[in-house]
Amino acid sequence: MATERRSATIRNDPAAVRGEVDVCDLALITYLVPAERLERLLFAGLELQTITWDETSWAFVSASCFLNHEFRWTPGPSPTWTFHQSTYRTYVRRGADVGTFFLASYVETLPAALGQKLGLAETRTARFEVDIDRDPAGGYRHYRAAIHADKDRAHLELTATAPPAAPPPFDSADQHVRFLTHRLHGYAYSLVGAPIDAPVVHDEMAAYGGRLIDAYFPPLEVMGLVDPEQQRQPHSVLVAPGTRFQLLPPIPAPQPRTVTGPIRVEDRRHRPPGYLTPPATWRHRSLEPAGGRARGGRRWERRRSQGEGEVRRPGRFQACPVHQHLPAPLRPVHRGPHPSDTPSRTAGQVR
Repeated sequence: MATERRSATIRNDPAAVRGEVDVCDLALITYLVPAERLERLLFAGLELQTITWDETSWAFVSASCFLNHEFRWTPGPSPTWTFHQSTYRTYVRRGADVGTFFLASYVETLPAALGQKLGLAETRTARFEVDIDRDPAGGYRHYRAAIHADKDRAHLELTATAPPAAPPPFDSADQHVRFLTHRLHGYAYSLVGAPIDAPVVHDEMAAYGGRLIDAYFPPLEVMGLVDPEQQRQPHSVLVAPGTRFQLLPPIPAPQPRTVTGPIRVEDRRHRPPGYLTPPATWRHRSLEPAGGRARGGRRWERRRSQGEGEVRRPGRFQACPVHQHLPAPLRPVHRGPHPSDTPSRTAGQVR
């Protein structure tokens, strides 16, 4: 049975400046982090989407790995680029819009790094080794990725063949998948230090629920968000076969006040504080904004370092499954606005 997808609404921008790419094999490993650790990373005007337990706010932060299959410019024929990418992001709201704030990105090719660095200053090249064993009945029997960027050696290993779960505070698997994967605004600091909003358009994703075997993500440790031991105990593991993205031109994200700039992930002088383990029992099952305070960044010294220089085209990896007839992991059930798309203060709804 093929995955059912909802049509996406396309912004009326000049077609010549729109990018298009098939995002494939999106592995998303999500952790709960004390909100105060992430608030200092945001630019003013963004609000973390948090859950509250026993008067403590927790936010979500995710590490991902995926294949960008044949990125191209539309309309008409265009050169294409295929490359792997790994991102680190948290989940935010800006007014009525929900989106992600990107902390860092690693890409497989130099052209991709140069292009992305204009919109996301913390972009670096890396060497990827990805091994995927698909289950003919649907899902991923084995998903392994190693990401080598200078001294950083990130890796993940997981399996994902089951339907997605509904971990607290989500009331359903569909709400869980949509909250983490259906984000049409990407916020970041640009190369010149200005905050931007990079809109995207894509259909609603379907995903498999996964089990993490092992993982280590150096940026999460360096930024003081998740220590290595806790990185093996994620709150959520999802793998989405993929969908087609349309990338719209970035636009400035005006701020209510001046900030001092982004936090750099490469400053090794700042060691992470101890990680607070999220409690097993949730007293309040609601997602709330983190207070709406105007927040500024703090500039860290950046160490310039070159990658290992070896960038390989992923021709030996399995083909993108976007246009293949694969079993559906989960059929999306919502046909109208979802609670995560609109502001709401009702307990139990995603904020």
